[in-house]
Amino acid sequence: MSAFVRGLVPALLTLLLACVGCATSGGDAGPARSAVEFAKVVSGKTTQAEVRAMLGTPARAHQYRAEAGETWEYPYYGNYERRIFWIEFSASKVVSRTDDTSDFYAGKYKGW
Repeated sequence: MSAFVRGLVPALLTLLLACVGCATSGGDAGPARSAVEFAKVVSGKTTQAEVRAMLGTPARAHQYRAEAGETWEYPYYGNYERRIFWIEFSASKVVSRTDDTSDFYAGKYKGW
């Protein structure tokens, strides 16, 4: 084996390992979650404490609509795209509504 080939092998191996590390990066969409976990959240039944126990701390908590209670967001990856599972609570801290949407702020145009 020539000196050139012996020097090239470690460089290619390093490049390959660097690429594998990038390909397996989860990004910032949070822990891996699935529809099975989100299906456990039932409107009119599940409480805020139960949601936190099942899904953990939300990535974002805010009041989305004036007539609603707090809204929690759980970002995740689904079908090759970033998505957000939204949970809206009533004033009595019970789930009143859920929604699963694309994360429009994750794409190339950041929602615009």
